[in-house]
Amino acid sequence: MFTRGIVAKGGSHVAPGGRLVAICSEGPFFRQDAAAVSFRGWLDAIGATVEKLPPDTFRESGTGVAARLIVAAPGEAWCRQRALEDEAVETVTAEVRDIPMRLIDPDPNQPRKTFGRDALSELAASIRPEGLIQPITVRSGELGRFVIVTGERRWRAQKINGAATIRAIVDDAPDEAGIAVRQIVENDQRADVPPLEQARSYQALMDKMGWTAAELGARIGKAPHRITERTDLLRLQPEYQGLLGSGNLRPSEAYEMSGLAPRGQGVLFNAIRSGAAKNYGDLRATANALVQAEAQTTFALDIPPGPTDEERHLASSFEAQVARIGLMLRSGISDNQVVAVKKVDPFRAAVVADQFAQMQKDLRRIEVALREAAIQAQFMAA
Repeated sequence: MFTRGIVAKGGSHVAPGGRLVAICSEGPFFRQDAAAVSFRGWLDAIGATVEKLPPDTFRESGTGVAARLIVAAPGEAWCRQRALEDEAVETVTAEVRDIPMRLIDPDPNQPRKTFGRDALSELAASIRPEGLIQPITVRSGELGRFVIVTGERRWRAQKINGAATIRAIVDDAPDEAGIAVRQIVENDQRADVPPLEQARSYQALMDKMGWTAAELGARIGKAPHRITERTDLLRLQPEYQGLLGSGNLRPSEAYEMSGLAPRGQGVLFNAIRSGAAKNYGDLRATANALVQAEAQTTFALDIPPGPTDEERHLASSFEAQVARIGLMLRSGISDNQVVAVKKVDPFRAAVVADQFAQMQKDLRRIEVALREAAIQAQFMAA
């Protein structure tokens, strides 16, 4: 419904040959947080055009949210992929063969090493009623055998089905780099590809071909920072790589840890495990604090002096005030009921509410700074 409305009301925004990337709210275009800045930078990098949609675009859906239309011309990688698809369609009509399963071998250089048993069983069950619709691609091997280029999951699923043959396209044209790019693109289209396997496949191909992250990204249709987000994971200590591989460490947590030296990785992991980094904001603040602590230890020539008596007195006084404020705030709640409303003049309730809102912002800033100080102290003591 939304698409029909946009074609009818805003179709002129999509130039011939253009490609609709997204419909986005106004937020990312005026916010100054890291995610919004990165998003706008990506739009610049792909040469996207951004235009405001008419105010009534989504009127029929019952929402009046302001939105922008993001359009970009097909990039080089997209055009290359489309050409490959067109070429494959032409090839399918002429060279699809039923090749005996026993004559086909997996590629030992295939970037993907793990294939989920449940996912393969589901794929095998979906193929069973109608047979394999999309052929796999193979290249000629030795002694009359064939090596899989793309489609190893389908081949494994057909093995589960006990198939004697499989529909395949024999394609001996791609060079070694072309084969690797095809395999990476196919694997990246799967939601369950492990992050470390992506990282290893990206790094191996860049090392082999002498490519930068930008050059690899252009060939597989990914922004350079998406490549480095994965390859940075290879800097993790082996035990943390193991936790990431087993699902006991989230990719976002692993990525923040990968920007630290081994000592800092251990401190950040302990913070994650203890619950000190409950959300992504806390995780980023903790990681940034450790980056600063590592820089201080790298460049510091002398051990910094300890706090003076006056600084200790001020710290003790501040902590006492925090305790008193905490007691005062808790007095506003009794038996899970907010009794504070009975202690405030209702005509000034909005003013007091605004004061609390500002206090929340200030408290959050103080909380982040204190957590940074705590994590830096843990790092220095580690």
